[in-house]
Amino acid sequence: MKESSKEKQWTGKLSQNWKGPYYIHEVYGKGAYKIKTMEGKILKTTHNVKNLKKYYDKGDKLPNIHL
Repeated sequence: MKESSKEKQWTGKLSQNWKGPYYIHEVYGKGAYKIKTMEGKILKTTHNVKNLKKYYDKGDKLPNIHL
């Protein structure tokens, strides 16, 4: 989820711009999603798809070994 409070700040250029990861809990249509934390807590507000992006867990990928 995009850290929207960072958009209006000039400081903190090296801090993270995204929060998460989160799970999609419910889809409302027209790009609105209800999300939940990794622990299962459902967030109160809905979030627009433009403020979300896919998360790829690097631990799930096996290393490529070339001989």
